[in-house]
Amino acid sequence: MELVKDISLSITFEEVFTLQKEAKVSADYQLVQDYLAGNEKCLDIIYEKYSGKMYSICRRYIKDPEEARDVLHDSFIKVFLHLKNFRFESALETWMTRIIINTALNHVKREVYINLKQNINNKDFADEKGFESSYPEDISAEKLLEIMQELPVGYRTVLNLYVFEELNHKEIAKILKITEATSRSQLFKARIMMKLMLKKRLML
Repeated sequence: MELVKDISLSITFEEVFTLQKEAKVSADYQLVQDYLAGNEKCLDIIYEKYSGKMYSICRRYIKDPEEARDVLHDSFIKVFLHLKNFRFESALETWMTRIIINTALNHVKREVYINLKQNINNKDFADEKGFESSYPEDISAEKLLEIMQELPVGYRTVLNLYVFEELNHKEIAKILKITEATSRSQLFKARIMMKLMLKKRLML
C-alpha cells in the first residue's frame, strides 16, 4: 500500500494536465460518436459545454453582444452540420474555435475593410519605435477586454489575430487582404489607443 501511495504522489502537474486533456478528448470523441449514431441530445451537451467559451471568442471580434450571439449561433450551426466530417485530427475544441473565428471574421470583414481603407493614409503612428506596449500589472484581463471592444473594428480585429490567435503580420495580411505594413500600422494604432483609453480610465 505504501508503494502505491509513493507512486501516486510522484505524479507531476504536467502529467495530471495531460491525463485531464486526454479524458476530455475521449469524452468529446464519445459525444461525437453518439451523435452520429443518432443521439441528438449530444448536440445540446456540446453546446452547453462550449458555448460560454466560444461566445467569449466572438466578443473579442464583435462589440455588440447581440451580434456576437448571432455569430455564435451561426457558428454552432456550422459545427453541427459538419460534425460528420470531423476526424479528430485535432481536439474538438480547437476545431470549433477555428469555425468560430472564421465566422466572426466573415461577419466583420466588410466593416474591417472599410475601416482599414479609411485609415490607410493615416501616418500619425506609422513608426513603432519608442512605444512601450506593456500595461500596468494590476490591470485585469476583463478591463483590457472591455477596452479592446471599444476599439474601431479594424484595430480590434488585427489586435485579436496578432495577440490571441498568435498570427504574424504576413498571415494577418493574407486573411484580411491588406498589406503587411497596414497590419503593423493597425496593430500599433490599436496599442496606442488602448494605452490612451486605459490612462484616461485610471485618471477617473
